[in-house]
Amino acid sequence: MKAFIPYCLIGLAGICQLKAASINLGIGIHQSGNAEFGLKNEAGVLLTRGVGNVVGDGAVLQIGYYTQATLLDPFQGHWIPITGQGTPYPTSVGDSGYPDGWTKSVNFLVAGTLGFVEPLAGTPLALRFYDSTTLVASAYFNAVAATDGTFTWAAPSDPMTFIGITLPKNRIVWQDGPDSAYRTTIAIPEPSSGIILTFTAGLFATRRRRSKSID
Repeated sequence: MKAFIPYCLIGLAGICQLKAASINLGIGIHQSGNAEFGLKNEAGVLLTRGVGNVVGDGAVLQIGYYTQATLLDPFQGHWIPITGQGTPYPTSVGDSGYPDGWTKSVNFLVAGTLGFVEPLAGTPLALRFYDSTTLVASAYFNAVAATDGTFTWAAPSDPMTFIGITLPKNRIVWQDGPDSAYRTTIAIPEPSSGIILTFTAGLFATRRRRSKSID
């Protein structure tokens, strides 16, 4: 039986016929169809595609960036999603009729209506995926980024700019290390988020105690 090979950028050529003024930026994902390259949960089960062919109803998948990302450390800072749940641009596992663990994700953005804070040009982008169909229900996630400079932010331009990541052909790195490849292994909330929340709560309590002592 031949391996299933989804080409997530199929149909991109047709976009060239559209007016450049209406679409200024494309962001996409390309996965190999080999079984080991499907996105899975922490137990190794392929992430759900959702029901039917509804865009955005599969396991949460976001393209975005970390606020202090560099090519040496693309997962540094706070996560800012560009596509997927929580943004105006739906993406999830199984979109466009693809099976569990795979997606066809190509989003086209219009300059001036992006709906998010643009990172600086050259900021590494990342693909972040979760083990449930909603962020609230998710228990684990992971993220992958390219270290070869090919999956980095470029401002919308005329003619259209296209940014894409190919799994596994780019030089890629996983947020939870190489042993976590293609699986959601990082518990939610993230350790860094927990530390920040604990620190913030402690700081607030200290300020309240100081305020009372002054009174």
